[in-house]
Amino acid sequence: MWSRVATCRSSSKPHQMTKRASPTIEASDLAEYLASQDDFALELFVYSRLMRAGFDASHGGTYQDRVTQRYRQYDIRAGCRRGDRAVQLAVECKALRPSFPLLVSRVPRTSAEAAHEIVVSRFSEQLRPGIGIDWVPAATMRVASDRGLYPFESLVGRSLTQVGRNRDGDLSASDAESFEKWSQALSSASDLVQQACMAAERSAGKEFATFVLPVLVVSDGTLWVADYASAGELVGAPRQEDHVTFSISRRYDGPNRFAYEITHLHFLTRSGASAFFDRIGNDPTFWDAAFPQALFPNVSL
Repeated sequence: MWSRVATCRSSSKPHQMTKRASPTIEASDLAEYLASQDDFALELFVYSRLMRAGFDASHGGTYQDRVTQRYRQYDIRAGCRRGDRAVQLAVECKALRPSFPLLVSRVPRTSAEAAHEIVVSRFSEQLRPGIGIDWVPAATMRVASDRGLYPFESLVGRSLTQVGRNRDGDLSASDAESFEKWSQALSSASDLVQQACMAAERSAGKEFATFVLPVLVVSDGTLWVADYASAGELVGAPRQEDHVTFSISRRYDGPNRFAYEITHLHFLTRSGASAFFDRIGNDPTFWDAAFPQALFPNVSL
């Protein structure tokens, strides 16, 4: 005779993990963010310092990328003019943290890197509105900088990354955060180069010379350098700097065989930006180095 064994089934449901709610952001949290990681506050500072140094600046704007045809936003653009010469800056800002600073590895600059280029726009009686897109009334002039802005064998950046520690305390490195911003500076500079081609049409002179510079400004205490000899030996310990030039050699091609090369990207801290802007705005030796009179006899000073 078979006996039936009673079984009891539990009606309880399997234990479900409850999702922990994210902590509410308080005013103190926002204040901490604004004090240490706010790009907008850095932009406002840079914009005010450019204006104080005598630049004509615009903060925040859009332009159409000539390669992708997409509209992009820039942080700051600024121009400083002396006669028929101008320096145009494409400035981006990034509030980096001291716990994840930017490290630029530098080597002695080669003779090929010891140069910069100037856009020389020429007035043409044949040019009329609407046809400039097919014919560029401009050329480029390459300026050797043996004793000027980018001297031969002076230290120049060739590699960069941001360095920090992860949650386990291990060192980690990535350039994604800074790469996005300095790429935007180069893209904005490309648009300024195109505008510079038409500068003579908007001035009273026959020629107008423009020097276009891309700039990335970061927080104080977040720009470090590691210097190497040409053979690869590290020279000294890494140290902080306020102004570092980086070899970029970015070429921009336009219609009618026009081409312009941006040879250097400038990395500045907040403090370094103030000094650099004042130099451009007030130091005649900067303009003499950027626009040697022997190369630009038809450009008024």
